[in-house]
Amino acid sequence: MKIFIKLLLILLFVIFAYASIDRVFYKDDTKDKKNIRQEACLKSKDYVGECKDGKKHGKGTYTWGEGHKYIGDWKNDNKHGLGTLTMSDGRKYVGEYKDDNKNGTGTYTWKQGAKYVGQWKDNKQDGKGTFTHPDGKKDEGIFKEGKFNK
Repeated sequence: MKIFIKLLLILLFVIFAYASIDRVFYKDDTKDKKNIRQEACLKSKDYVGECKDGKKHGKGTYTWGEGHKYIGDWKNDNKHGLGTLTMSDGRKYVGEYKDDNKNGTGTYTWKQGAKYVGQWKDNKQDGKGTFTHPDGKKDEGIFKEGKFNK
């Protein structure tokens, strides 16, 4: 009987020891993956700024290879909040973003001199706004899905 109890205790010890090793080595695996993503985000050659869980999150600047640049707020790798997007051909948007789209109030300037100041929804002029043509003529009023409605 004593031998049986000793064997049982040894068996239980081995089982608990193995379970503990499993938790130590494998439980933190997801944490290691998050740390690797976080490190990659922070060391990105295209992005300089804050990261969370390996994604652009907070204030930061992203530069695309063709020369476009966004400076502003990020949330889960998406432009979200206030920001400025400058395109390599001279176009520029300054305003609000939500889920990577122009949403809210913003100003878009074209390289030829045209400008829209007003409301945006899903990357289109939508709501009250003013479009100024390069010759100075203005369209003021309500825009719907990118079109002037007066």
